[in-house]
Amino acid sequence: NTEPVELANNFIATAAADDRAGLTAIITVAKNLKDKPIPATVYYIGTVEEEIGLRGADVALFDLDVDLAVAVDTCPSGYQPDVKPVDIVYEVGKGPALQVAEMSSSTRISSRIAREWIAETAEKHKLPYQRGIMYGGTDASAMQQTKSGISTVPFSIPRRYSHSPVELLSLNDLYNLTEILTRGVSELTKEFKLLRV
Repeated sequence: NTEPVELANNFIATAAADDRAGLTAIITVAKNLKDKPIPATVYYIGTVEEEIGLRGADVALFDLDVDLAVAVDTCPSGYQPDVKPVDIVYEVGKGPALQVAEMSSSTRISSRIAREWIAETAEKHKLPYQRGIMYGGTDASAMQQTKSGISTVPFSIPRRYSHSPVELLSLNDLYNLTEILTRGVSELTKEFKLLRV
């Protein structure tokens, strides 16, 4: 059975939540922003082969003039039997994960200005989020190195039981991620300054 299973507390268990949830978030933000006037061009990109070398992200942004990229994905969470909370700080149901850095074969630190933009939007609208470090990586690692570098931040939906047929996530976390991005983009002004940091 590949149908999602609804659980208590607005949780679902499903195969391939990584990264159907991220794609769902991107599509939702696109729909939310469809008729809103914003002083920027927004590209919504779904990539392929992230798990086997970030291949899609390597080329997705190459021909675009992009100042800021948000890599929307899922991320592993702690608080499960085989993971110590000290190893993975994110918890399902406590808000989307704003990643300061990705620790993999090569560590990537996300853009401070992009992180602050997301955090300030969440706090302004009283929307929950979590901040921490991800052990592993997302397309952000490739996006950050495109051309002369793009200010990039990974923003993810925590999930349990990674790459299993019963990945578990919170629909509330998914909703809050889409709300934070929708509000953040819709409230951008021409005065928003983005440095390559």
